[in-house]
Amino acid sequence: MAPSTDVTLPQHHKAVFPDLCIVCHGEPNGHARLVINTSRGWLGYFVPILWFFQWKRVDVPVCSSCKFSFYAQRWGRNVLMVALACIAIGFWWNDFRGLSRGERKLVLLGVGLAFLAPWIAIEVFWPRHFHLTASKHEVAYEFASPAYASAFAVANGLRGLPDHA
Repeated sequence: MAPSTDVTLPQHHKAVFPDLCIVCHGEPNGHARLVINTSRGWLGYFVPILWFFQWKRVDVPVCSSCKFSFYAQRWGRNVLMVALACIAIGFWWNDFRGLSRGERKLVLLGVGLAFLAPWIAIEVFWPRHFHLTASKHEVAYEFASPAYASAFAVANGLRGLPDHA
């Protein structure tokens, strides 16, 4: 499968979704609420209190039969990523006791990254049905379905998908 198809809109633009379920493209009878923080940036890493501000809520149309799979895909992949990294680091924690503290940190970082490779491959080659990425001035709406992304772009006043998407 191809990587996700992205549509970028200004951060303060209220996104309009087509009247289709984001998972099965059928008629939606509900919505899934996603919340993202738009105050990302290098300052957010050094001043964690900034994470309490600038949240954006997005309601995505989804039918009731697809809602569980939508949330399971969204949160399940993140839980899997953390679990893989923790298992890898925990499994080899004692094997590197002979190394200095700095060397052990680097080796365990490499082990954790090696165990995250399958998760990265899944994220690239089997993208989530829908994902958001926020920056300071814009929000990228990432769709697994190019047809849904095109309908989303048209619903938001764009003529179609950008050439680079």
